[in-house]
Amino acid sequence: MFFPLGKKKDSNLDSKESKSVNPNHIAMAMNGISKYAKDSKIELKESWRKSFDKLKEIIKFQAESDIPIFSFNLIPADLTERENFQEIAEYVAGLLDELRIWDLLAEKKIKISVIGKWYDLPTVLVDSIKRITRETRDYDAFFVNLCANYDGQAEIVDAFRVVAMKIKNGSLDPDSITDEDIKENLYSSSLIPPEIIIVNGGFQSTQGLLLWDSKYSKIYFIDKLWPELKLDDLSKIIQKIYSK
Repeated sequence: MFFPLGKKKDSNLDSKESKSVNPNHIAMAMNGISKYAKDSKIELKESWRKSFDKLKEIIKFQAESDIPIFSFNLIPADLTERENFQEIAEYVAGLLDELRIWDLLAEKKIKISVIGKWYDLPTVLVDSIKRITRETRDYDAFFVNLCANYDGQAEIVDAFRVVAMKIKNGSLDPDSITDEDIKENLYSSSLIPPEIIIVNGGFQSTQGLLLWDSKYSKIYFIDKLWPELKLDDLSKIIQKIYSK
């Protein structure tokens, strides 16, 4: 298993003892931001602000609960196809800049990383991503991964392209390819697989979130839209899974 920068908490999911401890990695969708704005009759910008408030609330919970890794599907690839995405990109860029100067990141040594084809996003958002990842790159106590312009199938296809190039230039024997060869070329190459994936908003599939790494993940579905989620919902999911 891969633990970013050597961060590892003792855990063995096959042992009875592990049932009473927190997971090492939780991945969460962030579905329903636009629907929440519509249902609540508020501007989309305000819904995104509430969504970042929720994100910060969960990051604080992460540090208090000693959970090393959280991943959030902040900007699924299909979101970039919406007509108003430039406007959304500007909202998110501003909110990331606010997140960057949040005291808790420095206090708890929380590293922010971004995975996906984020470099293809609008410049204003790319620049804010560069700032927050640069300023937190040396933190190593907790890890927050934001998926941006992320698609689970595209992640695997891109990994296969790298593997194919290695075969073409003779640095890799096709008969010796292992799952580790694919893993090391994923966007999420430095991450351990998530033990829990939480999909909200009434969806009944993982939506391809960390697709390669989700083979043994526990999947939990919840109907609430992202801004409606409560920490109690998250705590109950962890308790339910680890008390079995």
